[in-house]
Amino acid sequence: MSAPGRLRKAHPRFVTLALGTVLAALGFAASAAEAAEPEAVRVRAEVDEADGRVRGHLWVRVRLREGEDHIRLWLYPDRLAETPSAIDERSTRWIFPGEIDQGGVTIDAVTVGGAPVEGTREAHPRGHPRGRDVAGSDLVLPVAAGDARAVEVELDFALHVPGRFGRLGHDDGLLSLAAPWYPLVIGEDDAYDFDAPHEVHVRAPGRDVAIGARRFREEGEVTARGAYVPVSVAPHLHTRVARAAGVELIVRTTDRLYRPPPPERRGEEGLIDLARVDVMALVQEVAEETLGSARAFGVELPSRIVLTQIPSRTELVATTPTGVVFSDHLFQIFPLDQTLDFHRRALRRALMQHVARRLGAIDPPADRGWAADLRAVVLVDLDEARRRSGAQTPQELLQVFSFHPAVDQLLYAPQIAFVDAYFAAIEERDAYRDDPVRSRRPLSRGRRVLESARDALDEEALRRFVAMLVNARRPARAALARAAPARAARLDGWLAASGEPLNYRLGEHESEAIEGGRYRHTVEVLRDGAQRAEPVEVAVTDANGERLVGVWDAPGPRGVVVLESGAPMRDVTVDPRFRLPQSPAVADGHPRMDDATDTPWRPPILNGFLLNVLVSEADFTGLVDFALRRRYDLEHTIGLRLERTNAATGGTLRYTQGVGDKVHTNRRMGALTGGLSFDRLHQFFGDGDLGGWRLQLSASASLNTVQFALDPREGYWGGATLTGGVAFRDDGSLGGTFRGGFRAGGIWPLGAVNAIAVILGGGFTLGDALLSELQSLGGGARLRGFESGEHLGRGSVYGVVEERFTLFRDLSMNLAHVVWVREIQLAVFAGAGAAFDTIDGQDAVFASDVGGGVRVHYEYGGVQPGVITIDVGYPWTRTDDLVRNADGEVVRRRNPIGFYVGFDQYF
Repeated sequence: MSAPGRLRKAHPRFVTLALGTVLAALGFAASAAEAAEPEAVRVRAEVDEADGRVRGHLWVRVRLREGEDHIRLWLYPDRLAETPSAIDERSTRWIFPGEIDQGGVTIDAVTVGGAPVEGTREAHPRGHPRGRDVAGSDLVLPVAAGDARAVEVELDFALHVPGRFGRLGHDDGLLSLAAPWYPLVIGEDDAYDFDAPHEVHVRAPGRDVAIGARRFREEGEVTARGAYVPVSVAPHLHTRVARAAGVELIVRTTDRLYRPPPPERRGEEGLIDLARVDVMALVQEVAEETLGSARAFGVELPSRIVLTQIPSRTELVATTPTGVVFSDHLFQIFPLDQTLDFHRRALRRALMQHVARRLGAIDPPADRGWAADLRAVVLVDLDEARRRSGAQTPQELLQVFSFHPAVDQLLYAPQIAFVDAYFAAIEERDAYRDDPVRSRRPLSRGRRVLESARDALDEEALRRFVAMLVNARRPARAALARAAPARAARLDGWLAASGEPLNYRLGEHESEAIEGGRYRHTVEVLRDGAQRAEPVEVAVTDANGERLVGVWDAPGPRGVVVLESGAPMRDVTVDPRFRLPQSPAVADGHPRMDDATDTPWRPPILNGFLLNVLVSEADFTGLVDFALRRRYDLEHTIGLRLERTNAATGGTLRYTQGVGDKVHTNRRMGALTGGLSFDRLHQFFGDGDLGGWRLQLSASASLNTVQFALDPREGYWGGATLTGGVAFRDDGSLGGTFRGGFRAGGIWPLGAVNAIAVILGGGFTLGDALLSELQSLGGGARLRGFESGEHLGRGSVYGVVEERFTLFRDLSMNLAHVVWVREIQLAVFAGAGAAFDTIDGQDAVFASDVGGGVRVHYEYGGVQPGVITIDVGYPWTRTDDLVRNADGEVVRRRNPIGFYVGFDQYF
């Protein structure tokens, strides 16, 4: 199936909102009941914070429609009984503070209308889009079909919140119940966000309890309308109060927020603590700007907003029915405006979403969650434009503002916590789906929906749609149907687009001469995987440099875009603004590699930087490795490495061909490499006295399945290298060598926080070799108890076993806002090996060592992970610590231990 493309300007923009619609009064309406709905809810619960256990009783009056024969209750906490299917060796620490810990919910004594009933639990398997690990399970209660009526449901429930991060989290003395922690009635289309009164009574002996917007000591009760009432329990909940744009801000945390000394304080008492962050000041600053903008756009603000700290590593800031929740890592980032803006943006959006919930009362319960987020995104875009332009009123804003995509730049590697705050701003995958809006089914967030509308609607329709979202006269669905009737059917596809695996490819393309000296360009676009219908831009640049953009906007696996210009086609690019999410699971390589006829060279990439200090040898090793390759290319790499080892210092120019399956979107599993190197051979290596200059060729093959090299928990690797070279020695002689080496290993998890690694290696040297060209058993990369030049021979083999233990996890040690220490590990290791045909004339020498070390895991600027390793090795089998020269004279004593400091793991 093919569809012609429609022509679009090369740089489309969002259009401005009409002043009258921006300032229109807010409207509210109640949606009609179309399925089971709760009319009133009462919860009585007792909390044991120390054990993370909640025991409670639920009473709910449910309105049934005519002929309805069951009531469906959502058991969101049942997700705690499963490990998230999206978890991996890196993200395990974002879900669990220690070992994997599971909880869940049990139900007992269920009655409907006073009569006992047996309910049925329903759940999809782990890994399913609606799997138990994200959606929990449903309890289906049978009822007799009849007339429309109200029935009363009662039950007892017992909830266990394990040691875990998230909305339902338990860590460091805080029990967070910021998601549906008691059963909720589910209506049509998975609706749970009903505007029913919830009367919640909680007792927690010896603890502070926050129920909704209020805080109590040991016991309290709150009645609030909404989907559910969140609760926090801790030994002490500290409160700070401030005002922003006329709104009272109440911030609750388990630790006292840092309060810097006033400016008038002098001397030592006036010093600012560089290890603390003034979170309250930053929150107040963002709220002042954000809420001020919301008021300027005609949005009615609440009198107060409660912000509650939760132990989350996947959601930086989010909303609940009664307020805003934020991670205890909020604003733990390098304090520059460019980096703080990532966290400000997340907080700004959550505040806008909170106030937008008042607008969302007009939406039906099944739509309220995503509609509130969609309105929040619109308000955030308006707010950013208002602040950047300096405009203070909607009238001023209209003169300078047009909507534009807010695409975050990929400033850091994707293996980071709160990845959605920094990366993939349009799709916002939300892999762990803690937010109940997306727990029951994967739904696109507001940014994805707005950008889809931006692509599919013309400027007039977009203006009307956005205006109706802001003035809230109509539900979001009705607003789209009114603004663009022909596109309204697309909304469900936009909402379902998140997480659907899809890849676009550039197909056949050609230019043909037509009348008038012009050319017709025909471009085929292929859609693999999920067949979601969305506008796909195609950019064509002709030989004269003219750039045209066409759009394929139709369902199906194949589309054709036809454009005309005054010269033949030069380049073609599908999705030239990189806006459409594409899945690496569908594409063979990087999903964007097959989108264009030409992929530009990227700037040189710092592929590796290592520095290891051999304290005991008063020496160091290290490397700086640059890679040059085309954008999204996983197969072809040109590299330049500058390296210093104990034996030599020099550089290598190499070419690498990636082979095999992808490990991730930046590397394939295998590599074939050829290189040319030139280096200086150290005359002092192995206590020798002759060095030289060496030119050599090398070929290698390697395999590596490790995903997170800084702290791997599983995977295997192996590589072999053959090298031939010629050395121009300092005494004027010439020597040639042929060398080979291998190194392989594997790592296996011991639970979630510990691991054991086994490494094997060895090598051989043939020819007229200097000491620095022989094989060694010692040094930081082999047996760490021995010196680098110890036990030199023509051949060597060695093996090392290392086990890592996590001592402290999920730390927040702030070192001058530059580094945040997150984890401290201990390591123990033992190694053994043999050197053959040694320089002292022995056929074989056997050696073994033992040792231990520390691994300090940290984040640069609070974002990019790194590691510092400190190792101490003891030469278990050393029998002689004297170093002698060729005449047998003692030159020095060997160091009793090996001491190494590095910035990478041993393996």
